[in-house]
Amino acid sequence: MLKFQTVRSVLVAILLSLVATLSLTTALKAQLVLGLERLVNPRIGDHFYTTNPQETYDAVRRAGYLHEGTLGSCTATREQGTTGLYRLIKVRGKRIHRLYTVDEKELVSAQRNDGYSLENSGRPICYVQSAYSAIRGRCQIYRLYNLGDDHHFYTTDKNEADNAVTRLGYRYEGSQGFLRSGRYNVSNNRCVVDKNDLIR
Repeated sequence: MLKFQTVRSVLVAILLSLVATLSLTTALKAQLVLGLERLVNPRIGDHFYTTNPQETYDAVRRAGYLHEGTLGSCTATREQGTTGLYRLIKVRGKRIHRLYTVDEKELVSAQRNDGYSLENSGRPICYVQSAYSAIRGRCQIYRLYNLGDDHHFYTTDKNEADNAVTRLGYRYEGSQGFLRSGRYNVSNNRCVVDKNDLIR
């Protein structure tokens, strides 16, 4: 009887340990979900996207940017089905040009041929879904380019993207992946961010 109780105690201890480990893993994964913030500096015409709260604070308080909201959420670590979203910068006089890409060939080419430098110490600013997923990646990141201004613009709002093309001289350059979000509102082509999904 004593042997059975000892074995039972060991099995219960192992089971409790597994439950605790799973709970901790789930909590840690939840903390790795980041909001992708969009900011704009109207004085220099630069849009800035970041998942870093300190960068958001510094851009607003010290560099004249306005916070335009959260586009959606992405993860801080690579997960199955995700790809890194990299940020590059090119400065010409007072103009700042930023390029965000999930394409590693473009990442190399932009540095070699177009005068861009990699930001965020060479790491992705976050990881986005490579393809649409009803659970993980609902909101497409549209990338647009204005040749006259040499300016890239990114949005998850299809109406905003279409307006930039028809009225502001931009052209579509494709998708840069998909962000997590609360839901996609089909009636107005907008991603609605679920604030509960943004755990910092």
